[in-house]
Amino acid sequence: MRLIISMIVLMSSVGGLGAENKERTYYVSPHGNDQWSGTKDEPFATVGRAIEALRKLKQSQAAKSQQPVRVLLREGTYYLSKPLLLTPEESGTEDCPVTFASFPEERAVLSGGHPLAGWRKLDDTLWATDLLDIQQDDWCFSTLRVGDEWAVKAREPNFDPEHPRKGGWAFAAQTIPPKEGGVFGVGVNQIDTIGDCLEWEVDIPVDDEYAVWVYYGHLMKDEYKWTMDNQTVFGVVGGAKAPLTDMPYTGAAGYINTRWGHSATLQIPAGKQTLYWRNAGGGAAYLDAFILCDESDWRPDYAVHIDSTGEHTLEAPGAGKHAILIQAETCSRASGNDIAVGISNPIVTRDRLIMESDAFPDWDCWEGASLYIFPAMGWVNTILPILGTDKDRSSLLVDSPLDIRSGNRFFIAGTRAALDTPGEWYIDSEMGQILYWPMEDNFPDVDVVAPMLDRLVVLKGTDDAYTEHIHFQDLTFMDSTYTFGQTYRPADAAIRLSKARHCVVKDNTFTRLGGYAALIEQKSYGNTIAHNTMNNLGQGGVIMVGDTETQAHDNLVAANTIMDIGLIYKHVGGVYVTTGSGNRIVHNRIQRTPRYGISTKSYDIDSYSHHNLVEFNELIDTNLETCDTGAIETLGRDEEDSGNIIRYNLIRNVVGMNTSPEGEIKSPYFTWGIYLDDYSSGTTVYGNIVDGTEFGGICIHGGRNNRVENNIFLNASFEQLRLQPRDEFMMDITFKNNIIAYQDSEQRIWKSSTRLWQPTLFKECDYNLLWCYGDPEIAATDRDITPEGSFDNWLKAGLDAHSIVADPGFVSNALTQYELRPDSPAFALGFKPIPEKRIGPEGYARD
Repeated sequence: MRLIISMIVLMSSVGGLGAENKERTYYVSPHGNDQWSGTKDEPFATVGRAIEALRKLKQSQAAKSQQPVRVLLREGTYYLSKPLLLTPEESGTEDCPVTFASFPEERAVLSGGHPLAGWRKLDDTLWATDLLDIQQDDWCFSTLRVGDEWAVKAREPNFDPEHPRKGGWAFAAQTIPPKEGGVFGVGVNQIDTIGDCLEWEVDIPVDDEYAVWVYYGHLMKDEYKWTMDNQTVFGVVGGAKAPLTDMPYTGAAGYINTRWGHSATLQIPAGKQTLYWRNAGGGAAYLDAFILCDESDWRPDYAVHIDSTGEHTLEAPGAGKHAILIQAETCSRASGNDIAVGISNPIVTRDRLIMESDAFPDWDCWEGASLYIFPAMGWVNTILPILGTDKDRSSLLVDSPLDIRSGNRFFIAGTRAALDTPGEWYIDSEMGQILYWPMEDNFPDVDVVAPMLDRLVVLKGTDDAYTEHIHFQDLTFMDSTYTFGQTYRPADAAIRLSKARHCVVKDNTFTRLGGYAALIEQKSYGNTIAHNTMNNLGQGGVIMVGDTETQAHDNLVAANTIMDIGLIYKHVGGVYVTTGSGNRIVHNRIQRTPRYGISTKSYDIDSYSHHNLVEFNELIDTNLETCDTGAIETLGRDEEDSGNIIRYNLIRNVVGMNTSPEGEIKSPYFTWGIYLDDYSSGTTVYGNIVDGTEFGGICIHGGRNNRVENNIFLNASFEQLRLQPRDEFMMDITFKNNIIAYQDSEQRIWKSSTRLWQPTLFKECDYNLLWCYGDPEIAATDRDITPEGSFDNWLKAGLDAHSIVADPGFVSNALTQYELRPDSPAFALGFKPIPEKRIGPEGYARD
């Protein structure tokens, strides 16, 4: 009897919990009303109203959550006037989560934009609509969605749809516009032959002893000459002469650095004199200018001020003293076979971009103009307001955070004068209008939307309480703005998780956003970003930011399809962990990126990324618009063993792009499949397939304790592998059980720095299989295909003692491209099959 009573009590208790935990559902519809109850028959009109109802429900329950809650959005577009904010007050629990989702079989869109209507035709090409009803002081947008596509902001040169990456560019000028009397930045080059001579006719004001200062540059370190001292002579025809000293190596960074050298002292008589410079001992220098001064304490390195166009001001020496400037390119005679007079050292500026004079736009109004440019070394792009113009020097005046160099590619956008092609648009701020030249046959019946918000959803916890167990599912996110002037770490995002945990973003679509799809920061952990489609994004897919103390950790980014990203900013990734640890980035498909597929960075001990797992990702067509990069890239400037694992990823077609100082697109250019950059250490690279790169399947740049095992590296364009020591830090590299196969017999297998290379950089390099389809006898060649020279010398250095040169034996008709035949000689070396069918979203098991 007691047992029966106990069972009745238990069943009553369970029944009570079941009733209490019954799911609560709120409905939202574009045809609803925020004054209604939020039921299926009386839906709310806005998601914000549903969040208010959710908050009141939680408060009435006096507990975080006593029942699961769903907010179902009916078909349609919800234009947000402000971001949706979810705090700990709206949190769910593991058993009772809060879910925002589309109604089954319907598509709900969350838009951060404002629809533009009221279009009227101005003339045969242009349509206009007013912005007066929605203008805000801080509203600034640079994208315009017409239908499902972005229109082109009016630009010069015009966008080239046939060549969207390589076409439609102008290029910073290679030379400073000439000026009578010469300028700094233009000089004489190719004076490397003994006997080369230059002469100048100069008026000397007084007979005196003059210090000879030379403004020069040289790269003779590349020829193992660290100085040009005593290699050249300066003198007076028929008079005194002296060897030039104080001419050390000046360095280069895509251009020749220049410096002042106090190179000689010379007695020079007054009157018209012929002065000369002569190459007496060989060696190449770039000569920009000379100054002769008869005051011993005067120094041009502080008295001469040179602007970015080569113009200068000169603080004169004391009374009765003289500083005589001689621009090298003004020579009256140049004697030598290859001397190049009037050659500009490639221009480097930050306050202006100098254009070729015949390309400078002849516009009366530059209102709203911005410069879209890949500055410096081509690693990033940025957007700069044009502050003014200098027509006389063909210059756009800007304030750039990075060097602007000869050949940097750019375009100008945002001016009325550039509105000259179908598909372009322009904001007329003075008139409060948008002008558009349609290319759609059914315009203005298509949707036109201008973004207003830089974020659509914010999950924001506090120091005392995280926002948690909130899910977003089967929604579409569109129309967000982005921050101007970004370079290395743009991080706008549609969904931002800040002090959030155990939240889930899955099965959503993110498209036509100015930033990333999702950003994770401020100690957020345990969150899942899975099975989403992210495409046509201004920045990247998922980004994690912070420092060591605040970094996101132990999050899962899985089975997402991330394509066509970086449409605005280029220094982005499909998944970019600027700092973050313990995260799993697995089974994603990432395709068509301007820079990284996946990147994890450690900038220093206060901002590191450790113990991340990058596994089973498919990365195709990456690094399409930048250089010095990799499909999977790590940074290790903290010089610590990271514990990061890069395993079982498929990488195909890593491209790279840059420009020459002459303004020519260079692509493919300077990329690797897996790039362990800047001291990346303690990293495991296992079981990856890398097919088709520029400079090799992997580059290890300065790090130690890295293990590279059981990988397949195929078909690099120039060299297959690179070991790149920076200093004595690099050591203990393990490279074993890998397959390296390529086509061109002229290529190297290994490349390394000549000066710092030594076989002891390896802890172990052995049991690898190497094969060149174009030269099966690479083991016998005497060509330099390794840092030791021939492959035989490589073996004599104690490397690859048990490795073999043999055809790896790929199955030609396999369902998977990289499967090996059972009799592949790689297996005898210890190679283990790579589970290729598990790579990509299809290989990830759904929960």
